[in-house]
Amino acid sequence: MRDADRGSVVLPVMLVGGTVVALAAMRPRNLATDVGSGRSSSEDPGIGSLWVWPLPRWNGYTPAISDGFNSMRTVQGKQVNHLGVDVMYPRSNPSDQADRYPPRTKHGSRNHFMPDATPVLAVRDAKVWSAGLTPRGYSVVLDHGPPWASYFTHLSEMFVQPTQRGQSGQRVRAGDVIGHVGADPLDGEGLMHLHFELWYRGAREAAIDPAPLMATWVVAPARVELVAST
Repeated sequence: MRDADRGSVVLPVMLVGGTVVALAAMRPRNLATDVGSGRSSSEDPGIGSLWVWPLPRWNGYTPAISDGFNSMRTVQGKQVNHLGVDVMYPRSNPSDQADRYPPRTKHGSRNHFMPDATPVLAVRDAKVWSAGLTPRGYSVVLDHGPPWASYFTHLSEMFVQPTQRGQSGQRVRAGDVIGHVGADPLDGEGLMHLHFELWYRGAREAAIDPAPLMATWVVAPARVELVAST
């Protein structure tokens, strides 16, 4: 049993009016600068700007990365790299929350668990760049302004307006609820988790390891209200 999604690197597609469109084509492209092999940036993501974890605390539990950036997994018989991180809640020991969220079920692995209807939070103030249903679940891209964008997928519900290339004009604030955590529909094990990516000066090919930056971010309680629309 794995702690994270094994197929999250497959490029999702957005279903728009019955037409299949590559989601990558709808993602924000700022300055197309490669951060380099290893995809890690030390640039401050905005002094004075609030960044929060994409999941809130839950009953005293702090979210954690259950599977890291660039980890290897098998997709359709091929070894590929994980382009983001998976986020769940860590167990303090193998029996922690095992009665409520048993291992080897959709709610948990040996070391992590995920409650139903866990809110997914915007990590920073942003414009909703793209949002809609994909084969990997509901997916959302937030444009935080150059050079940052964030990507969330495997959502079971989405609380932002469906859009492409920011056409809805909807904006969110850091900590706003944009959806609920679900599972990858293409994952036979169906483990609930959030797949999260942070893009630096580009789209998916510019994904970096967000872990060093996330270590400095605020872990917030769940916001009661849904996202604001302007």
